[in-house]
Amino acid sequence: MLNRLGLRLMARSCNFDRQEKLILAMELFWQQGFAETSISDLVGHLGINRFSLYNSFGD
Repeated sequence: MLNRLGLRLMARSCNFDRQEKLILAMELFWQQGFAETSISDLVGHLGINRFSLYNSFGD
C-alpha cells in the first residue's frame, strides 16, 4: 500500500494478544449465547475497536 506521496506504508503491528481476545470472545458467547452477542458486545468486552476485530478474525 502506498501513501499520497507514493511511499510504501507499513502495516501496524497488533497491540494485543489474539489468543487472549479469542478466549474472551468465547467466554462472552458462552454467557450470552452466540445469536444474542452483537459486534458492539464483542468490542466492549474485548476492549478493541471494530476494525481490529474484523482485521484479526474476519467476517
